[in-house]
Amino acid sequence: MEVIIVLAVLGLAVSISYATASRSLLDTRQAQEASQAAELIHAQLEALRTMANNPPTINGTANPDYIFPATTPPQYCVSVDNADIAHVALLTDPICTPPAGGSLYNLTIDFTSISATPGKSGGHFKIQATWDDVEGQGKDTATLEYDLFQTPQPS
Repeated sequence: MEVIIVLAVLGLAVSISYATASRSLLDTRQAQEASQAAELIHAQLEALRTMANNPPTINGTANPDYIFPATTPPQYCVSVDNADIAHVALLTDPICTPPAGGSLYNLTIDFTSISATPGKSGGHFKIQATWDDVEGQGKDTATLEYDLFQTPQPS
């Protein structure tokens, strides 16, 4: 009888240990994914900051990499090429959606124009990363909102 009680207690201890380790592993993975999402969002913000002084037109044609349009654009994200030059990428671009260079994250940027001072373009950017929850029970999201204005160029 004592042997059965000891085995039951050991089985309970092993079960509790497994459940605790499993939960800890999920928590660690979730924190790791949130950290990676924050890094991606920060990279998107840095790319936007480098693009802030792009002109609205180049040789009389609309600049596709101008980030302060007069009308609200659809959602997009920013890609950086091998020469470290940032470009606006539509959400259909693989950089914006999984596998996004092997990642799990959907990246979106929403832009709302803000009237700053005359002759100075600017707006409110909402950068968001979304990915599947580590437990498979929905989506996790990380968001950064940032106001950015174009520096007037000297005449």
